[in-house]
Amino acid sequence: MQRDQTPPLLGDVEADEIFLQLEPGLLALAGEPQGSRPSEFSQTRSSRRSMDSYSGQLREPRGSATYPEGRDLANRLSKFEDATNGIVDHPAEVLVRATELIYRQRQTTSELEDPRQGTGWRDERPSTSSLLYAPKHGVSLKGKRDDQLRVVCWDFNIFLLSESNRLRKLVLVLFKKLGLLRTDGQPPINQYALPEEQFVKLLEVVEQRYRKHPFHSFRHAVDVTHAMYLLLEVCEAKAFLHELDILALMIAALFHDIDHPGLNNAFLVRTSDPLAIRYNLKSVAENHHAAMCWHLLLEPEMSILSELDDKTIEELQKRIIGCILATDMSKHIKIMARLEARLLETGKGEAILKSSARDRELLMKVLLKLADISFVSRRWKLCMRWSEAMSEEFRSQGLKEQSCGMPTSPLMGATTSLPQSMHNFIRVIAQPLYKTSALILPKLKLEPLTNMAANLANCELSMEAGSPDFSSMADQKRRGGRG
Repeated sequence: MQRDQTPPLLGDVEADEIFLQLEPGLLALAGEPQGSRPSEFSQTRSSRRSMDSYSGQLREPRGSATYPEGRDLANRLSKFEDATNGIVDHPAEVLVRATELIYRQRQTTSELEDPRQGTGWRDERPSTSSLLYAPKHGVSLKGKRDDQLRVVCWDFNIFLLSESNRLRKLVLVLFKKLGLLRTDGQPPINQYALPEEQFVKLLEVVEQRYRKHPFHSFRHAVDVTHAMYLLLEVCEAKAFLHELDILALMIAALFHDIDHPGLNNAFLVRTSDPLAIRYNLKSVAENHHAAMCWHLLLEPEMSILSELDDKTIEELQKRIIGCILATDMSKHIKIMARLEARLLETGKGEAILKSSARDRELLMKVLLKLADISFVSRRWKLCMRWSEAMSEEFRSQGLKEQSCGMPTSPLMGATTSLPQSMHNFIRVIAQPLYKTSALILPKLKLEPLTNMAANLANCELSMEAGSPDFSSMADQKRRGGRG
């Protein structure tokens, strides 16, 4: 079957120490070792499964009844199945191509600019978020540009906010929409709302405490905070949480990587870094982020929590610290096991939705993990930019390891295949987490998981081309697509 000449979509790489701390058995599952032929992916059983698992979620009543596009897409997917007898070499890519047929008929265009300014690289696909979410959740940021930036959508381009004050403004907008800020003379929406004037001052300090790393930066913190808002509001997770939980999650998202050293925990431990010694070699960076968070929140000059009683502050602290520590990827397998076991008890997501304290604690940890790696759920050009930033930070650590006479860690070398690393991370870590969480938050099946399927297709295309990065895909874009 000849492939349609349409531009590929979405992708990602993440996780500080993911493959350093995963068990050997899971590492084997993650994919072939570096240097193997990527074309083997098309021969695996997982790559030749029925389209039912991909098209089924788009045939749900939610997609068909609410959005005519969902019904149209289901019909088109049926035609794809008929043409291939239900089996394809790259099911994720076929889903992407089928989806493209709808969007090419749309006359709408994306308001998002190309984050790779000056390269001539563009993603022509209209934003699905503008179709699904923007009309209901219209929020804009006005700046020097005349156009309005819709921020309540999965495809929001955080790189359009070039000035730091606009990043801070976005955080204010999100906190206000959740009722987490209050001004004098106005009754608070959330009983635990923070004073806006003090919060503005706190934001300036938080920005200063984030170091200017390629990935673990203040921009990343704002992007994760934005994703947390989408999970709470668009995916309706806040319906299962208490008001204090919502405040804790937004604060945890904002602070979760504050003062990140740009090095993973394994490096800090091996070099006997003062942080590793201070935190007894356990979740070193995450403990530091949590400690820095509370150092600033309890700063007398900020007085950000001055109107909360001691018991409330203690509960808030417990929630925030627990969520931040859960972002340590060495705990990923344990958290996933807990989540799956809890869901298996009833076979549905209601187990988590009963809102017991223990279930809410687990759900909050999962939500921050989802937000922390959320750029895998963004459209391709945004995922690619974030993944390249992560790769740059990894290579910087690799150079430090060489200067210390240490062996270069996996993923940290200059010859690491970025498409291979990204593909492994999405397939082994991100996609299972999102799919399992979709049992609780069904709206994750819409754009986030669809984007991830496209991410995998893009990674496989780059791997087949033998490219160590995504430059070949950018070249294909400039030439008008792939034949």
